[in-house]
Amino acid sequence: MVRVFGMRRLATLVIRPGTGGGPPLAPDQITWLRDMLAGNDTATMALAAAELSRFDSRPWLNQLRVPTLVVSGGLDKAIPAHHAAMLAHGIPAARTATIAEAGHTMIWTHRDRLAQILAAWWDDVDHGRDR
Repeated sequence: MVRVFGMRRLATLVIRPGTGGGPPLAPDQITWLRDMLAGNDTATMALAAAELSRFDSRPWLNQLRVPTLVVSGGLDKAIPAHHAAMLAHGIPAARTATIAEAGHTMIWTHRDRLAQILAAWWDDVDHGRDR
């Protein structure tokens, strides 16, 4: 799709108000995301997409020995809930958090709740409660 449409057209097709499920992005957020995506080199993005399609972290997740938090959106249409669960299950002592009403764009639509979750988790890590 990257090579066929080019980055500008692909950005327009992919980044829409309901992108990723959950609440819609604001018009200025849509413009910013489209511009950011469209600004990438088509050949480089095609290569990155090909590599991402081959990437599989499952064989080595159990080797991770760092505090890990997997945050997911309950309405995420880009990353299914079972993928987040698989990731968390594969990493020793990983913790999970779900923002039930968020989609894939939670960093924009639920930034305050996401910040609270991250701050609480980091506080636990900083005080040795997440080891």
